[in-house]
Amino acid sequence: RNVTGVQTCALPISRHEQLIESCARHEAESRYLCSPGMANRLPRSRTLRGDPKLVYYEKGESRPGEAALVLAHGATLRSEDWENIHPRLATRYRVIAYDMRGHGKSARAAEYGVGVLADDLLRVVREVARGPVIVLAHSMACAATLVAAAREPRLVRAMVLEDP
Repeated sequence: RNVTGVQTCALPISRHEQLIESCARHEAESRYLCSPGMANRLPRSRTLRGDPKLVYYEKGESRPGEAALVLAHGATLRSEDWENIHPRLATRYRVIAYDMRGHGKSARAAEYGVGVLADDLLRVVREVARGPVIVLAHSMACAATLVAAAREPRLVRAMVLEDP
């Protein structure tokens, strides 16, 4: 304890320096992953017509027989929240990120239940991806992805669920 009675850091200096060095190394590795020539931006948006209209971003190409990646954001978010990872994935895969109904640039709707969110995801898969996909879903999109996969298992080849 110091003079004011507040608990102070009890780590030895050498351990503290190790932590700082580790953080600096991690930061340098993160910079390496984002090469200077790689933009942290999404490609130009497109609109999927229907009810509701859904805005999506698409870039990259997959190898023959490979599934496209669909990025599905969480509640109160938008596809632009994938802005840092979308360009990196698109250097190797076909990547599609879309705004769920009532989010981002997509149209508002009367209903926002998991079932209609799953329908929207399947619409993106059928009309944009036009084949099986791997879905990377966050938060609320995880439930929609599970429902979509249960309804159309041939269209959802795999899923990565973050913070379900």
